[in-house]
Order: sequence, then C-alpha cells, then structure tokens
Amino acid sequence: MLSDELKNYYQKHSDFVITQVKPPIYAFTQALFEAVFESNNNKQVDIDVFSISYAEDFTKRYINNNLSELEGEPAETISSKLDLWEQDKPEELSTNEMNLILALFNKYIEKI
Repeated sequence: MLSDELKNYYQKHSDFVITQVKPPIYAFTQALFEAVFESNNNKQVDIDVFSISYAEDFTKRYINNNLSELEGEPAETISSKLDLWEQDKPEELSTNEMNLILALFNKYIEKI
C-alpha cells in the first residue's frame, strides 16, 4: 500500500515540481540562446516552448526515478533515504540537468 501512497503523492506533486523548475530552466535556456546568438541572430527560437517541454520531461523523469528508487523500500528506511536525497540530489540533479539541457538545446538549435 505504501507504493500506492507514493504514487498518489508524486502525482499531486508533479504540478509543484513543474512550477518550481520552469523559471530556472527558462533562465538557463535564455542565457544559452544569448551566448550562442548574441544580439545578432536570424534564427527564431521559441524559448518558452523548449523550456516548458523540458520542464515537463524533467518532471516525468524525476518522478519516475524517485518512485523506482523507493519502490520496494521498507517503510522504515524511506525517511533515511529521503534525508540522503536532501543532501545529495540537488547537486547531482543540477549537474546532470544542465548538461542535458545544453545537449538538447544544441540539437534544437541545429534543427532551426
């Protein structure tokens, strides 16, 4: 039953996650765009579409990864696992996601 509780929690939590990650994703994407094209650009890039799409994808991956890590975990060890996440995940996530955004942004720009 804990698995159902976690799934329900993360389903409700997804809107919060998207709301929290959209602004930094947008800002990072905008900085990438400005660094690549500076003030002279002939390409039209829809940063909003890219950022929203990325935020939605990130949220799905984040939730699925968290659920898979917690699935089958005994209830008594979840609290300590969450404490470790609080310590380690921010740096791990930010590093991985910045690299992924950069790679996907470059692919996005190449298609334009």
